[in-house]
Amino acid sequence: MGVTLSIKIMTLINLTPHEVVLCGQHIPASGQQARVSMTRKQTGTIDLDGTTVPIYRTILGTVTGLPEAAEGVGYIVSAMVRDAAPERRDLYSPADLQRDEHGNVIGCNSLDANQASAPERWRQAEVARLTAIIQAAAMKASRLADLQRDKDGKVIGCGSLDQNQ
Repeated sequence: MGVTLSIKIMTLINLTPHEVVLCGQHIPASGQQARVSMTRKQTGTIDLDGTTVPIYRTILGTVTGLPEAAEGVGYIVSAMVRDAAPERRDLYSPADLQRDEHGNVIGCNSLDANQASAPERWRQAEVARLTAIIQAAAMKASRLADLQRDKDGKVIGCGSLDQNQ
């Protein structure tokens, strides 16, 4: 069973160029737009029945028009803007899109948010790396001295190693 997170936001500002209909609530465009620059790099081609189709990778660049984070404020932006600013926890993009009979988007039923910020992901990766090093060293050692443990009691470090002779 997952954990449900409830976030209270006092203000939701739409930084897209159009009105967003979120769960039936109309959120007008603020007049300020957050944008992201992009470059495309060709990474290869596919031969499709004699037709060469180029394959590109889109590289997200600098975000412009994005205000500084402010307590109690969330910003509705495009998914590309949100993806280009993974450290921002206050950015939301429309999700679970509603479409009319012609396939045009007429609203959304939820918002997507960034996951753990980039520094948090880097910290988690570093902890995992160090844990693997410690575990490998522990297999060679007869005794770990001055153990350091996390809040769950898992060994995350030690002051010294007494190695097997």
